[in-house]
Amino acid sequence: MPRLIVVARPRSGSTAVMEILGSHPEIQNLGEPLNPVHCDLPTNEEEVYKYFDDKLSQKPAGWPRPWNAFKIHAYQKDVQKFRWDNLMHYCGVEAAIVVWRKEIVESIVSTKIAQLTGKWYSNKECNTITSVNISKDHLEWRIQEDFKNWSDLFEQWPIEMRPIFIQYEDLFYSNDNKTIPEHFQTVFEQIGIDRCDYVKCHAKRQNPAPLKEKVFHSLTLTRPLKEKNFVSEIELSKLVHKTWYTSGY
Repeated sequence: MPRLIVVARPRSGSTAVMEILGSHPEIQNLGEPLNPVHCDLPTNEEEVYKYFDDKLSQKPAGWPRPWNAFKIHAYQKDVQKFRWDNLMHYCGVEAAIVVWRKEIVESIVSTKIAQLTGKWYSNKECNTITSVNISKDHLEWRIQEDFKNWSDLFEQWPIEMRPIFIQYEDLFYSNDNKTIPEHFQTVFEQIGIDRCDYVKCHAKRQNPAPLKEKVFHSLTLTRPLKEKNFVSEIELSKLVHKTWYTSGY
């Protein structure tokens, strides 16, 4: 049974991507095996592979589907102490999706808000604005951590696997999600499965307000920091260039 991995950072739309994938008749959504809510998480590389073997081998409920999709956040590599190439090979991953968000400060602030409220997902529109305190030093530290996590990911990327990139801003530029099914037809083709016009996304954007309304004392943050874009520091294609591009894949 082929497996599909989705790699992302928190608050970049990966839960919605998993929801969309799971609405395709050929893909089973196995969720996030390393979600911190689980009490039996592994703590070293050897335990990680056995853990995934157990989790991914469990027979899912409902009608069996050819593909199994699961999600991992980029930071979890350091927490659970595994290598990306070893994990993907061990799990029999045949396709990989990388979900990323250009507005990196927005994703960091969104993560901080979700940690405060405990609300990581909603299928209802929300007009309530939640604000948090976040310092310049914290933002700079989180940005550097994100850059390291992505660099580690592609440093260990399997040489034979071509990643499928999904950018948050491209996927969710429409508030009503009506453009998502058409956007995903290309993704399905890249995975190697049939198109499906009836995929759905019920997830809604939370706290859709300008950054200045979500961060207390946002004026103390410098403009270059607030406008920090992921691709201005790390271009994903360049990170992958040394792997499948240079190897003819």
